Amino acid sequence: MSTSRRSILDDVQPLDTSDFQAKPSRERVGPPPEQIRAISEAANFTDRESLKASPPITKRKGRQYTTGRNIGFACKATQKTYDTIYEIAEQEQWKVAEVIEHAIAALQRELLKR
Repeated sequence: MSTSRRSILDDVQPLDTSDFQAKPSRERVGPPPEQIRAISEAANFTDRESLKASPPITKRKGRQYTTGRNIGFACKATQKTYDTIYEIAEQEQWKVAEVIEHAIAALQRELLKR
């Protein structure tokens, strides 16, 4: 009696793959760039190059402080409100959160006068 184990693949015949071949690679052929440009201009297609002419977004100076404020606050605002908050922060050299805190304090004082 043999002590070696038989493999389940002992009786499997190898596959004949001689009929299989890789597909030949095809080069991508498209219309010339001049033809694409003419068609897109005729269709009033706006290319990405024209997007570069849009007004630049003003980037603000980075603000990173250790303040103990660890809860995020996000809201939608008009551009005017957004610009005003940042103008006050820069003018007073406050953090944006301080502008909001001062605004809330002023609002509370105003509401108490009623």
